[in-house]
Amino acid sequence: MNTISITLSKKQISKFWKVDFSPNVLYVQGSKKALKLLDRLPEYGLAIVGTRHPTRKSLEIVKKSVFDLRGSDLIIISGFAKGIDGCAHIAALETELSTIAVMASGLDVCYPDEHKELKDKILSHDGLILSEYPLGIKIKRHLFLERNRLIAGLAKATWIVEAPQKSGALNTAAWAREFEKNCYATPCYPNDDYLRGNQNLLDNYCALPFWGMHSLGSTWLEVLNLPKKQVFSLETLTQDEKKMLEKTHQLIADFGGVQVEDLLNWALLNEWNTNKFFTNLKNLVNKQFLIDDRGFLLKNSAIITL
Repeated sequence: MNTISITLSKKQISKFWKVDFSPNVLYVQGSKKALKLLDRLPEYGLAIVGTRHPTRKSLEIVKKSVFDLRGSDLIIISGFAKGIDGCAHIAALETELSTIAVMASGLDVCYPDEHKELKDKILSHDGLILSEYPLGIKIKRHLFLERNRLIAGLAKATWIVEAPQKSGALNTAAWAREFEKNCYATPCYPNDDYLRGNQNLLDNYCALPFWGMHSLGSTWLEVLNLPKKQVFSLETLTQDEKKMLEKTHQLIADFGGVQVEDLLNWALLNEWNTNKFFTNLKNLVNKQFLIDDRGFLLKNSAIITL
C-alpha cells in the first residue's frame, strides 16, 4: 500500500477551509492521488454521521442512499466510529466513491480496534485519513467533539442519519449550523426515541428532511441528473421466486433487513425443503433482485421492478 503522511500548515489548510475555527495543523495520510481530494473540498464533501448503535433500518438507508450516489463526484466524510460512521465509509468504498475518515486521535491510533481493516481499505482505495492531533495522542471524550468541527467544516453539507436525544452527531449538526451549511436529518415517527435528536433538528434548527438521494438536490443539483436506475421486470421470475421476493421485501419493510436464516425459517414453515429455498435465493441474487451482504439480505436499490 503506497501511502504517505504529510503535515499541512494553516496556510495550506486555508485553501479548502472556508469557515472560522480553522485548525492550526492537519496530519494527513493517504496516497498521492488521494491527496488531490483536498482540492475538491468543501464543495464536494458530504458528511454522514450518526449514533454508534444504529437500527438496522438506518444502516440500510445509509447503504441505499450512498449506493444511489454512485457515479457522482461527492466525497463521503465521516468520523470513523462504530455504527453509522463506519457504515458510511464502507458504503462509499463499495460504491466506489471517495471517502475521508476524520480521527479523534493521532493517525497511529486506530479506534475502534475493529476498524483496522477498514482503515487499510480506505487507504488502499485512495481515501484519506486525517486528524489535527499528532502521533501518539489517544482517544479522549472531548476530542470527539473537536473532531466533529472538522467533519462539518470539511463538508458542504452534513446528514444526520440517526441521533437519539443525546448524541455526538448533534454536535456535528451544531457545527454545520455555525458554519451556515446545509444540515439534513432523517425524519421519524413522532416520539421515536431512536431519532428524537433528528426530530429536534427538524423542528427547531432548520434542518432539511432527508428522504433519499434526491433531497441533496438542495445542495448539489447534479445529483438529480445521475444515471437512471435499471428497470427489471418481475415477469422474469418464477412463482416461487416472486413469493420469496415478496416475503423478503415485507421483512425488510418491517425490520429494516432480513437474515438468510430468518427467511429460511419462513420457507420451512411453508413446506419448502432447503434445496428449493437456496436455489430460489441464489436465483434472486444472480438476477440482482436481492443483495446478499454476508447473510443479511437487502433490496437492490439500483433497480426498479415492474
